[in-house]
Amino acid sequence: MTRSTASPDRSNARGYTLVPTALYWKNNLAKIELGLALGKKEHDKRDTIKDREWQIEKQRTMRAKNRDA
Repeated sequence: MTRSTASPDRSNARGYTLVPTALYWKNNLAKIELGLALGKKEHDKRDTIKDREWQIEKQRTMRAKNRDA
């Protein structure tokens, strides 16, 4: 007995991912709520990488200045 709100043909489409949003027990069964998510675009990924590298560089600079003081 399964019931799905996400259409199976859309979850197979390129770029979509089924994401578990909740997991709970009812009697002796485990139930999972799923959401259908669309992945990041290429330009979003580049922005994320750039921000992450900037944070790392900032931490290195602060550590170097703290060692010198």
